[in-house]
Amino acid sequence: MKRESSGFWRSLAGLLTASMLGLWSPAADAQTQGEDQAEEETQPQKRAEAPKTEAPKRAEASEDTDAEKEGETAPSAPMSFAAAPGIALYTSDQSGGWQRLCLAPCDLRAMPSPPFALSLDGGEPVGAKNSPRLRSATVLEGQYRSRVSTRNAGWIILGIGIPASVTSIASGAAIAASRSGESNRTIGTGTAIGGGVAFLTSLIIGTILATRPDEAQVHVRKR
Repeated sequence: MKRESSGFWRSLAGLLTASMLGLWSPAADAQTQGEDQAEEETQPQKRAEAPKTEAPKRAEASEDTDAEKEGETAPSAPMSFAAAPGIALYTSDQSGGWQRLCLAPCDLRAMPSPPFALSLDGGEPVGAKNSPRLRSATVLEGQYRSRVSTRNAGWIILGIGIPASVTSIASGAAIAASRSGESNRTIGTGTAIGGGVAFLTSLIIGTILATRPDEAQVHVRKR
């Protein structure tokens, strides 16, 4: 009787244990499956959010590197032009005239080709006497010599000397032609001759000075 009761209790305990295990394992499996599904659902969201946050950073980094590269590799002007204020640089064009490049001081975007010309304060270009050999990373210096004061002096000589000499010639001729004596004729002749010499001198010197052109020169030096 005791053996039968103990076997009964053992079988009952085994049934209870098996039932508890059966109920627990599906719940645990469901819980683990739910956790796995939740992780699988959150992973794509994280992956989708990660590029969004990383993309601006990559863009900023690429902009910084591009800016650095541009700053390092930005080509400088091949040549610059230096001269006194108001002097402009010209080069010859296809039609045989002059094409303005820039007003000093300035940087030239391309290497110019001679011949060159300079102008002062918007005046007419004056061709440079020399044509230096150009090289990159150099400075083209311009020198403009104005002859305005010299030309003005020439015009003054012409304006004053010629009328005065003509007057001397006329008065000397009048004295020499008068009948006031031999001495007066000598004085009149000398006066007329002096007026003629003054006329020629004024004409020659005044013309040379009045037609004196401006001078332009260009030189190349290292920066």
